[in-house]
Amino acid sequence: MLIHMNGGACDRYGTKINLYRDVRTIFNELREIGISLAAASRTEDPDASRELLGVLNIDGEFAYKEIFPSRKFTHFENLKRTSGVDYNDMLFFDDEFRNIRDISTIGVTCIHVNDDIGLDFATLKRGLQEFNRTT
Repeated sequence: MLIHMNGGACDRYGTKINLYRDVRTIFNELREIGISLAAASRTEDPDASRELLGVLNIDGEFAYKEIFPSRKFTHFENLKRTSGVDYNDMLFFDDEFRNIRDISTIGVTCIHVNDDIGLDFATLKRGLQEFNRTT
């Protein structure tokens, strides 16, 4: 259950959920240069996660969505199949080291996102530099 509020939301425990500061601008800039985005989440509550994308008004930013409880590998297998993009042409940002470790083994460029900062321009730049170095 989500409680909608002024461009954000609260979960059932009253915890505020908002996007990190740079995210909307990053999405806009990536869209303008034709980069497709995907969401990959192994949440135990896919319906609430999809609802949250709508509440935050970012659902339309993702060309591909893999939102269901499963191994992250399964999400990426599906993304590769549905998008036609090879693993070595993907750039993945995540705040969980286990996902970074696992997904990097299949050739995806993976960048850890600091939970306190989130995806910001500095992290995006680091990811793009690493992606360019490895491709």
